[in-house]
Amino acid sequence: MWVSPDALRAMLFEQSPEAMVVYDRAMRIVECNDALARCFGTTRNHILGLHINDLRDRRFQTSLERALAGEVVRYEASYHATSSDTWFWGAVTFAPLRDAQGTVVAALGIVDDCTLDTTAAAAIGDSEQRLNEAQRLGRVGSWSWDIVRGAFHSSAEFHRILGALPDEMPHLADFERFVHGDDCAKVREHFEKQLAGGTPFTTCEFRLSPNDGHTRWVIVRAEMRYDHDDRPAFVWGTVQDVTERHELEEQLRRAQRMETLGQLAAGVAHDFNNLLTVICVEAELVQQGLVASDALHAEVNEIQKAATRAASLTRQLLAFSRRQILRPRVIDLNELVSETSTMLRRLIGEDIELVSELAPDLPLIVADPGQLQQVLLNLAVNARDAMSSGGVLRVSTSSAVIGERDPLLAAGSYSVLTVADTGHGIDAGVKHRIFDPFFTTKPPGKGTGLGLSTVIGIVEQTGGKIFVSSEAGRGAMFTIYLPCAENATLAELGSAVPAARNVNRTRPQATLLLVEDERALRNIAQRTLEAAGYTVLAAEDGFGAIAASETFNGAIDLLVADLVLPGLNGCEIAARLALRRPEMQVLYVSGYTDEDIGRRDLLERGVPLLEKPFSATMLVEAVGELVKPQLRQRTAHV
Repeated sequence: MWVSPDALRAMLFEQSPEAMVVYDRAMRIVECNDALARCFGTTRNHILGLHINDLRDRRFQTSLERALAGEVVRYEASYHATSSDTWFWGAVTFAPLRDAQGTVVAALGIVDDCTLDTTAAAAIGDSEQRLNEAQRLGRVGSWSWDIVRGAFHSSAEFHRILGALPDEMPHLADFERFVHGDDCAKVREHFEKQLAGGTPFTTCEFRLSPNDGHTRWVIVRAEMRYDHDDRPAFVWGTVQDVTERHELEEQLRRAQRMETLGQLAAGVAHDFNNLLTVICVEAELVQQGLVASDALHAEVNEIQKAATRAASLTRQLLAFSRRQILRPRVIDLNELVSETSTMLRRLIGEDIELVSELAPDLPLIVADPGQLQQVLLNLAVNARDAMSSGGVLRVSTSSAVIGERDPLLAAGSYSVLTVADTGHGIDAGVKHRIFDPFFTTKPPGKGTGLGLSTVIGIVEQTGGKIFVSSEAGRGAMFTIYLPCAENATLAELGSAVPAARNVNRTRPQATLLLVEDERALRNIAQRTLEAAGYTVLAAEDGFGAIAASETFNGAIDLLVADLVLPGLNGCEIAARLALRRPEMQVLYVSGYTDEDIGRRDLLERGVPLLEKPFSATMLVEAVGELVKPQLRQRTAHV
């Protein structure tokens, strides 16, 4: 059946899926189709006759005015369907309608419901934002390369890792200029191999030298796609920043090297202390047989001085390896700093100003005061050498409370010691090595490289932590956190053998059991004690000591035992002999406190301990202090 053009146009208007509306020049709706009524959830009769002002939409009115003036106008906006109380997003196009003479007599509006497209676009945008955030948090950037078209695309995180702007990477070839010079050949060879027909999945780890100057380690992973002729056509890839992992691995390797070196240093120091003890005792015995005018007297005195300097070196080795013997007691950090200030002023010289800033009501700490003084002195020496033209050395104290979430310090209260100088500072290239033993930036003959390694050893063995902040040319600041003593008083903790005074020359008539595995040291100690009037039963190990105790029928007044022995250690020997001889006193001798003994808590607090190296006078004095009460008690019974 034939349909006239007017009827056809009417059918298209009425049955079109697009919402249509016609405004006359008075801006009233004179026609609309059912699709428009459905968009707004109403009827045609409700819409017909409405004026543009009824919409209260200025942009809509302006667009209609422009259409009635002869323009084609399109814009997007959100609209509210009142009957269903829903919103939709529409793209409105206004076009002028003209009569036969070309005069604009009305305007046709077409409303395209693009809610789904807008929602999808918003979802895509949200997904892209989530992806970008995930890449940023995971430090993984993405990239793709269309080999056929030469197109290269990369994510924001990709550019952040490279330290490059997007316009600096229009092509994959530009990537190579960000690769570390030593790794360029490896990376180039790797990609060329893949393009030549390598495996479809590949991984390459190398360094970048970004524009920000901070070298980064990255892992690049890529998947190659091939066309129907098995030629490389497209590559998807990622680049992951693994610098932090490499830094942690390097810290672990350094810690393992330090642990190995610490064990070696402790072993060397222990054996060396045995030899030094023999030298010290022998030199003292020789000197006792000489008159002051004897030419050999001065020579022996030089031997003793050399032994003393060697003993100081072994103490530094033990401090570095965290195995030196500490005599901790509750102390006031402010008092220690004040007492050390006079020594520091003499040490740093007149051209350096010493400033002390001590916080009031500072919590007490448990530490070896002599070792903490050594920490202060070592830091002051380094500060003095860094201020050759003068400056300021600032020593301050403060308190701090660390919470549970701190990754570097255990939760609790701390007294904080800070030592800062205005010297030349520490170069960033060597900052990570300053605590390494034997590492020094000083010229030959000006330093051993053990100063800061001794400092960190003492601090960490005390239970504290040390941090350094420095920049080249801007001084250095060392901050030491020392855990506070809870519910403590200024009473001493533990006991120590007092310094030697005068050898007791009386013949005490006491019996000693001496256990020492070093033959030379055992012999000289036995001779020294026998010369002082003691009966000495000597054994080279724990089993020999037990056998000597069982075969000796008299009383044994004192066990003198090395802490570290083959087989049974000194504590184990004392524990076994105590079952048969509960009245026997114990004096431990050691060059260092073995970590295993410390962990098992076999070395009870308050048990006397004599450090190696020691002199003949110190040995006899230490033994006498413990034997005298035994002898007085025995005399009383007689």
